[in-house]
Amino acid sequence: MTDKQPAFGIGTTYRTRGKSPRECMVTDVLRTYDAFGNLISIRYVAVHKIAGQMVAERDVVETTIRMGLMQEVPFIGVPMIVGENTYTANVLGEEHEHA
Repeated sequence: MTDKQPAFGIGTTYRTRGKSPRECMVTDVLRTYDAFGNLISIRYVAVHKIAGQMVAERDVVETTIRMGLMQEVPFIGVPMIVGENTYTANVLGEEHEHA
C-alpha cells in the first residue's frame, strides 16, 4: 500500500485559469486503489458558484489546484495583487506599489 498523502486538504481555495476564472474550494479527496490495495490516483472534488448555484467538479487533478495557487507573473501594465498590496509592472520589469 502506498503512503502518498493528498497535497491539498479540504477547504483549500484556488482560482481556475482561462477567460472567466472561478473561485473554487476543495470539498473532498477521492482515492483510487487497485485490487492489491495500491493507491493508483488521488483526485479532488471542488465546488464553485455559477448563477447562484453551487456546482461540483469531481475530477480535479493536483496540477489544476497548484496552478490556481501560484502567484501570477505580472504582465506590463497589468495589476498584480500580492497579499493586501497591488503592484503594476512597468516596461523595465520594476514594480510600483499602489495605495
